[in-house]
Amino acid sequence: MLVRRKIAVIGGDKRSKYLAQLLVDDKNDVYVYGYDSVEDMSGVKYAAGLLQAVEECDYIVGPIPFAENISIFAPLYSGSIPLNELIECIDSCPGREKVIFGGAMNNTVLDLLKEKKCRVVDLLKREDLSVLNAIASAEGAVQTAMEKMYITIHGCKALVIGYGRIGKILSKILTGLGAKVTVTARKNSDIAWINASGLRHEYTENIKALLENKKFDVVFNTVPSLILDAEAILKMMKSNEDCLIIDLASIPGGVDFASAENMGANVYWVRSLPGKVAPLTSAEYIKTAMYNCIHELNL
Repeated sequence: MLVRRKIAVIGGDKRSKYLAQLLVDDKNDVYVYGYDSVEDMSGVKYAAGLLQAVEECDYIVGPIPFAENISIFAPLYSGSIPLNELIECIDSCPGREKVIFGGAMNNTVLDLLKEKKCRVVDLLKREDLSVLNAIASAEGAVQTAMEKMYITIHGCKALVIGYGRIGKILSKILTGLGAKVTVTARKNSDIAWINASGLRHEYTENIKALLENKKFDVVFNTVPSLILDAEAILKMMKSNEDCLIIDLASIPGGVDFASAENMGANVYWVRSLPGKVAPLTSAEYIKTAMYNCIHELNL
């Protein structure tokens, strides 16, 4: 049986705009706020203000990441949406508990919302969305490598640092394209899985010796802690000064960017790739994770 829900989509990038459209296509009542233009969003209702969006809807969908500093992330809006304003709107709405979805919610967001009459769900903490997002991130990383390198992926020597969700998918894609892939990991269990996948392996703690003794064409980092420090970058550049570094890690990243710049290293920190390279697919992933959560938690 189709359930018609009232959902507000507030702020966000192209993923959020596509998400609003997908939710309308599912026969939901969708209000949007935080966009300068909604001309390409068929069937949505543009809220006159944040309060109307919150009042009218039981479900509030924020962006990924949810906030930057003290404002909701809204790159498609010329104004700002202060977090405190959202809190005030929730406070002024009696009745049913609001359900707030978002992603990458920092402690400031959680602290502001935890005392309010609302249920908060960080979708990026769900394994279903994290795995699906890893696909878009891995494909975006390969796209970046293709654009920035002067050689083909086929036959290149690629190093993938970390064997988490992104590392697993990325190494598989690179292998399928004919790259010669080495993967590093910290855990013995991950090393075993790397071996089982037929990939070259090394422990991440030995990264400097690896970079010094083996020439790589491209290095992908997926670990959000400092792995490629000044010493590691120097060793890498002595082996191949044209080696490309692509950092996919979340803040604080895994590269000493200041040292890399001083050395003239070819480095790119590519974040939020799902929203940049595949916003429609990413929106479909978000919608699926939302529906799964609503069903599982009876929200």
